[in-house]
Amino acid sequence: MGDDARETELLAQIQALRDQLAAEKLAAESQRQEMEQFAFVASHDLKEPLRIVANYLGLLRRRYGAQLDDAAHDYLSTALDATVRMRQLIDNLLEFSRAQALDAEVQSLRPAVDRALQNLAQLIADNDAEIEVGPLPQAQIDAMQMARVFQNLIANALKYRSDQRPLVKISAQREAGLWRIRVEDNGMGIAPEHQQRIFQMFSRLHARDEIEGTGIGLATCQRIIERHGGTIDVQSSAGQGACFSFTLPAGQGDTAT
Repeated sequence: MGDDARETELLAQIQALRDQLAAEKLAAESQRQEMEQFAFVASHDLKEPLRIVANYLGLLRRRYGAQLDDAAHDYLSTALDATVRMRQLIDNLLEFSRAQALDAEVQSLRPAVDRALQNLAQLIADNDAEIEVGPLPQAQIDAMQMARVFQNLIANALKYRSDQRPLVKISAQREAGLWRIRVEDNGMGIAPEHQQRIFQMFSRLHARDEIEGTGIGLATCQRIIERHGGTIDVQSSAGQGACFSFTLPAGQGDTAT
């Protein structure tokens, strides 16, 4: 085979690779749009009937509450609580579905933490919690989804608090070609035998009447971090607090600020 033929073959291979990459990018964009459409439809078509049920239950209580006995009031309360849990479950499932697609760019993690803290301001105040945030790096992230990761981890730290005043520390450490981000608390901790299954969908370590939740938050965190090319795990012992840490690829010259 002559040089011209080899060059022609090489150019054809390069073009084939470009076509394949373009097709994969188009397929990924199509999938992202489908997920967004699903989220919109689910948000409306699932939550609207639920809102109507909750409204009519509230109407029954207001108009006929004086005619109901204690048992009937208990039934209404149970039904209303169920609508609240279902709404929360739908919201969490939508968040999980949106974690499939990324809109990532190089930026600091600090605004994502600040957004999470703003969203949790009332919960933080209610628990008189102290939040310490150390220097954080820049990374290729989807800011909205990364804020969701921090929000879920900080909310869990407060939800599973111990008798001590809650303390949550957020820090970053460079490890070879990645950043390790830590969210550490002084809460009730997690026994080693439960540390793998807490990242599974709908996995809960406590009964719903003890601590509220859907069991989707950590699964969502894991999905978001994996979509960013990292991993997430936890180090903890029962009664000794927990340290959730996740990794993100580090760019050349990145430093924590």
